[in-house]
Amino acid sequence: MYPGDYKGTLKNTAYEAGTRIIEFLAAAGWKLNYNRLLSGVYQVKGYAEKIEYLAKGRFRNLLRETVACTEYPGWNMAYYGPLDIRAKNINKMFYINDRQKINRIRDENGGNEMVRWMQYSDETGEKIPTETLRWLLRCGLGPENIRYHAGKYLSTTQLMNYIRRQQKEQYPGFTEEAVLEQYNDYLSMCKACKKNMKDELTYRPRELKRRHDEIVINKQQMDILKEMMASQKEREQYAQEMREKYPTAEKTLHEIKERYEYENEEYKIIVPESLVDIVKEGRALHHCAGSSERYFDRIETRETYICFLRRKEQEGVPFYTIEVEPSGTIRQHRSYMDEEPGIEQIRDFLKEWQRVLKKRLTKADKELAKISKEKRDANIEDLKAKNNTRVLQGLAEDFMDAEEIEELLEKAV
Repeated sequence: MYPGDYKGTLKNTAYEAGTRIIEFLAAAGWKLNYNRLLSGVYQVKGYAEKIEYLAKGRFRNLLRETVACTEYPGWNMAYYGPLDIRAKNINKMFYINDRQKINRIRDENGGNEMVRWMQYSDETGEKIPTETLRWLLRCGLGPENIRYHAGKYLSTTQLMNYIRRQQKEQYPGFTEEAVLEQYNDYLSMCKACKKNMKDELTYRPRELKRRHDEIVINKQQMDILKEMMASQKEREQYAQEMREKYPTAEKTLHEIKERYEYENEEYKIIVPESLVDIVKEGRALHHCAGSSERYFDRIETRETYICFLRRKEQEGVPFYTIEVEPSGTIRQHRSYMDEEPGIEQIRDFLKEWQRVLKKRLTKADKELAKISKEKRDANIEDLKAKNNTRVLQGLAEDFMDAEEIEELLEKAV
């Protein structure tokens, strides 16, 4: 880097303290980013001494990563690794009280991540076997991945065995980190749902995927019910505005109620009693049926109706919102956050409902169905003209019992 008198080049500069360690490293043949090393000498008091300790203590990998975590002047942090470069003794520098753990980092030629795991071990008192430690490092997992959830219930070795088993039985093709993320997510939702976290059947389920999916539904239902109870006054006010703007909409819902409601052993279709119910349902499920006037306008003109699909065992919990034409043709079906849980079973039930409904339709319903179809076709043509493929694709996925629209959508998308 500096042919000739290297000492003379750095003498009386902010980098002079780095002369001895750079000469030592260069003579030993270390390949490093020496510009970053000099930046550390310039910015951090005691930096050269810490680098010298790591070099002479044979912390080869940790030294390289320490230099790599040293930034150039002008950045927010001069150094962003796991060590305390300004500390006055080795234990404080490593944030580790047990010197044996520091020696273990050297013996394993560990880097920053091993330092973090030894800090975790020192902090929690947990002994981490070599096999477990190497697995954690190989998988790219750090203490931050387990500290707040999984690490409170399983040791690192228990966690390693649990994730391996879940990979094999429940999540084939998932990385270790992805399985751990599912596990942490599961534990977090269990706490939110006030499950007994002291019960091993709760915190270490044999079938993680199944229990994770069950608790997702449970958590969603809690969120939905909380949302239904929130801002009641504001929703009543909005619904009243819709009543004034669409004065016959509620009367229409009452008139179709007997014909359109249906249930089997698992599900039931409910026609809402009022516009307030539609507002609450849409807000609780976080879709637009409760906040877009076009749905109230369609009820008013009898172009489409809004119905609720509920699980028989949980009739009070919103599940799916259905937009249906007078003929029974379904335009949209939406659940929480526009997702579609159990959609294949739902579609089977909806087809069953459609078959029953068609037998109940009146002459007036069939006349309205023709007008609804014309409006639907006009809407499709408008979407095609605007090249709105996203909405067209959504309709294609939702539409039930309308062969002609499926042909149009295939051409459009």
